[in-house]
Amino acid sequence: GEGESIISRFRLGGRSFYFRSIWSVHSFSMSLTDGKYVWCGDATQEYIENKLKPAGLLLEEYLNMTKKALTKQDTSKKQYSYSLQQGETANHIKLVWHINLGYDSDSNLSMKGELELLRKTDPRTVIQENMNNLIEKTNNLQEDNAELRKMNAMLKNQRNDAIDQ
Repeated sequence: GEGESIISRFRLGGRSFYFRSIWSVHSFSMSLTDGKYVWCGDATQEYIENKLKPAGLLLEEYLNMTKKALTKQDTSKKQYSYSLQQGETANHIKLVWHINLGYDSDSNLSMKGELELLRKTDPRTVIQENMNNLIEKTNNLQEDNAELRKMNAMLKNQRNDAIDQ
């Protein structure tokens, strides 16, 4: 099945991009859009193990760190930094990120990651999926909110009844 899907906004080189990442236990995939074009790529378990993950770091730990870096931009650039570079071909871009492992200490140990993203010929599908995903999340939050309000009202009534006795 599909893993957890997260959409976030990043500003890179003065432009806004929307990152959608889907996280499974052993891998992740990314789509990036500026609203006009869409680029997509997959980080398979094999790619992560052979190209990205430092030896001695568990896959799960690596994915947790990477997920934090790629789902919310660190505008201070203290913990994470990012860049978009030209990829293998004109239809590719390369997303590069650096995770500063010692950002709360004097250490300047960092971990670099990169993923080739291929430009999609039909960006509409991915943009619509992103919109549907956001609408679904909004609806879920509204339902949760309504449930919490109902529960809150019930608890208030119970409290008032208890005080009145």
